Amino acid sequence: MKGTAELFDTGWLLGSGERHPLENRIFNAVLVITCITSVLTTIYNIVLQNNSLVVACSAVSILPTTIVYLYSRKTGRHEHLGVPVFIYYLVVMIINWVSNAGTLGAGGSFFFLLTTIAVLLVKRSFLFVMGCISATLIALLCSEYKFGHHFWGYASDSQRFFDVSISLLICLMMTGAIIYAVFREYLKERQFSQELLQLTLADKQRIEQAHLIHQVLLQEVNHRTKNNMLMIIAMLNLQGRRYPEPSVRAVLNDTEHRIRAMALVHERLYCSHSLHELDFGKYLQDIVATLVNTIVLDNRITVLFDLVPVTLNINIAIPLALAMNEMVTNALKHAFPNGRPGVVYVGLRPCGIDFFEVELSDDGVGLTLPLTAEPADSFGLQIIQELIVHQLKGQLQITVGHGTWFTALVPMLKNSTTLPAAALQ
Repeated sequence: MKGTAELFDTGWLLGSGERHPLENRIFNAVLVITCITSVLTTIYNIVLQNNSLVVACSAVSILPTTIVYLYSRKTGRHEHLGVPVFIYYLVVMIINWVSNAGTLGAGGSFFFLLTTIAVLLVKRSFLFVMGCISATLIALLCSEYKFGHHFWGYASDSQRFFDVSISLLICLMMTGAIIYAVFREYLKERQFSQELLQLTLADKQRIEQAHLIHQVLLQEVNHRTKNNMLMIIAMLNLQGRRYPEPSVRAVLNDTEHRIRAMALVHERLYCSHSLHELDFGKYLQDIVATLVNTIVLDNRITVLFDLVPVTLNINIAIPLALAMNEMVTNALKHAFPNGRPGVVYVGLRPCGIDFFEVELSDDGVGLTLPLTAEPADSFGLQIIQELIVHQLKGQLQITVGHGTWFTALVPMLKNSTTLPAAALQ
């Protein structure tokens, strides 16, 4: 047996909130109340022995209303049913008006009920509904004024009294029931919306908390990665002190610079708001300044920057940082021999939406190794070629003249492999 809460729950009658939206539940409620009204009016018309046409008007609405209700309750669809149902009820009301003594009978009360029902059934065509009802009522009043003697009347005054009184009482009760049903469904919908909002806010808080934890973990990873790399650099320094040979010391120093280039990326990520992306222009300023202070012991080399802010993902930033480290190191160590002064130019700019261009040039003696050679001395060039062309899927152009120019065109994303047609031309 259903409990009290289930007994007063109209979900089984009007539809559930999951499958039936508020408009559909209101539509079903109106149909249920209209069907109940038709059954009651049919019963009391038979009891009062009203004419057969009045009884038929009351009874003929029961079956169509039930069929439409069952369809709407099962499918949750009603948008195309409102206008036909309203027109059907309006035709029945016209017949009932003519067959039930017009203004002297109960038709007026049912017109008020019809207006309430119609506004809820066809609420998106309110002007159409009111226009039809008003025009119909005016036409009926004019017809009764002109041809009232042709309308059916009552057999006695007592029959008319009970018919009008009962009809008025039923219309009042059904109108109240419709208003109550609509208000009840509205309250249920509002409660459901509030519960959904609370769940959404709770989910949002959980997501924000998980995101915060994720950010903290990433910061810790970047911080520890940077510290580990600095530890490796310190160990390389200790190891280098055991080998006085310049060639060995040079190899270890180059390795330190490469590790420091990657460590600086993680330091930038640790200090930035985004743990996945960094401003590569600011990074270039830092890494170039670090290399100049480490390799060049005086102020004979001037560095010029032309950097447009470009934000890169960490998967692009680390390989490019290593490549730029090799370019800058090559310029500082080999372009200005014997204390020669000079200028190093570093450029960074977007190239369209999906690509960016990075450039490094100097006015030194120029690159002396053949670009196709692969001896041990060209290991830095091999690293640059491998990182930019193969790993980042970019294009690299090296020009030698009065100095050396490295120009690289790199996609913003690693899966952007279609380079512009006029790239590096």
